[in-house]
Amino acid sequence: SRRMPVPRIGRRRTLRIILDAPAIIRWSTDDWANVEETPTRYSGFNVEVAELPTRDLASGRRIRFTFHLRKTGQWEGRDYLVEIE
Repeated sequence: SRRMPVPRIGRRRTLRIILDAPAIIRWSTDDWANVEETPTRYSGFNVEVAELPTRDLASGRRIRFTFHLRKTGQWEGRDYLVEIE
């Protein structure tokens, strides 16, 4: 989440991004050479969640992501980086 970003996750874990508004997550595992987009989904309690398919990534790989809000089109304005342990 924006309030509690994590710098790393364990191998075979799913990276879940939790936001308070609908968004499109733009992410990459090769420093933006190739880009994927994953929309959030409403999960109740005014929370939007996106699960990135990170379970098969090897230790040492990194996921870089940012997002834009669907209602306003506004970009987050920064990148987040999470390493696979």
